[in-house]
Order: sequence, then structure tokens, then C-alpha cells
Amino acid sequence: MVTDSEGLAIDGARITLDGPVLAQEITVTSGAHGSYRIASLQAGTYNLRVAKTGFTTKVYAGLAVSLNRFLVLTVRLSISTVRQAITVSAKTPLIDSSTSSTGATILPLEIQQMPINGRNYLDLMQLVPGVAVNRQKDPGTDDAVPILGERGGNASFLVDGMPNGNGMNGGSAAPFDQDSILEFQVLTSGYKAEFGHGSGGVVNVVTKSGTNQWHGLASTFHRNNAFDSSDIAGQNAPF
Repeated sequence: MVTDSEGLAIDGARITLDGPVLAQEITVTSGAHGSYRIASLQAGTYNLRVAKTGFTTKVYAGLAVSLNRFLVLTVRLSISTVRQAITVSAKTPLIDSSTSSTGATILPLEIQQMPINGRNYLDLMQLVPGVAVNRQKDPGTDDAVPILGERGGNASFLVDGMPNGNGMNGGSAAPFDQDSILEFQVLTSGYKAEFGHGSGGVVNVVTKSGTNQWHGLASTFHRNNAFDSSDIAGQNAPF
């Protein structure tokens, strides 16, 4: 919502959104009640600019939009006779009071920097409270990744909004390399009815998409037992 310094709605304010994941700027106009809405945004970082003739221009830099999250931003503009812009550095709130679900979102920086044996992004589910990864089980079986004590097959897996669960053995149906994952969210309880067929939690994944700039990625993998250490005390001692 866009209001003036006295809290009255401003009609016709121009709201412009830009960011590295957008092919072009998105522009909307506030309505008679000062309300505006920008829907279907990809996960990423954005800059929001709000302007209206006769008022100061306000810019919100670094607005972080993560998976399955709504940002409610009330913009208050003050009257100005000169052209003036105020930049606000946005910070992500510690607690999102707009949702009742519990869980966590694994962000791109964690996916890139956390060491993973096998480059399977689902190993990062261990960062979420209530999730246990059973290393003694096959990753594709029902007992591999229980959430809050539920069987792994009761978890729902979504990729870009489409189901990706293995109905026979549980777990994820199609494997994805971690380099193709932008971020993913694990909902353990209290999630909305829109996430059906998942009494044992929801793993909601969004993949990377293209940008206006050329970019690429190269990775190497090497394993040698010379870098290993033995957990068996005195195994090399003579008998």
C-alpha cells in the first residue's frame, strides 16, 4: 500500500521493480485505495522504486524474495517541492508473521558453499530442524529421509510447482544436480492446504532460470584414499 505522511492512500503512484532475474522492469500503478500487487516473481533479490509527482521518491534496495513467501510492503511518501529520492536498504525479518508453517528455506549461498558428498541437494535437508537423513538406507527408499518421525514416502516433493515424488518407493522421483537448483524449502508442519498429498512434510524446489547475461559453470571431482583417515585405532599395528 502507498500512503502519504498522514496515512492517506495515494492513487496513481508508479511502482517499478527491477532485478537481475528479470528480463525487463515490471511497472504497476497503485489503485484508488493505494494498493498494489506484483505477482508470480521468481526467487531472487529485487529493487523497488515508488514515485509520484509532488512526493519524494522512495527506493527499496535489496529486497529478498524467497520461495513460497509473500512480502507486504507499505510505502509512505512525504510531500516534496523538489525532486528527492530516499533509498532504504531492505533487511529480511527474522520471523515471518504471515505464515503458520514451520520449516526452513535453503538459500543459493548455502547450496553453493556447503560441502555435499555426491552433489545431491537433498543432503542439505539435514540443516532443517526435524529432518533426519538415514545414511544406512538407500536414498530412494521410504526410510531414507523421515520428517518429524513420518515415513519418507509420506513427504511430498515439488519441482517448480509440479509433483516429483516416487509413488512406489518414496523420496524424489527425478534426481537433480545441485547446480541446477536455485533454492528449496522444507515445510515440516502447519503448511497450507495448497500442499496436498504430503502428511510427512513438503520439499518445494525451484530451479535456476536464464538471465540476460552469459554465464556458465565448471566443476571437477576427485577422490583419493590418500586423503582418507582410518577410524579404526591401531589397525596398522602388528598382531
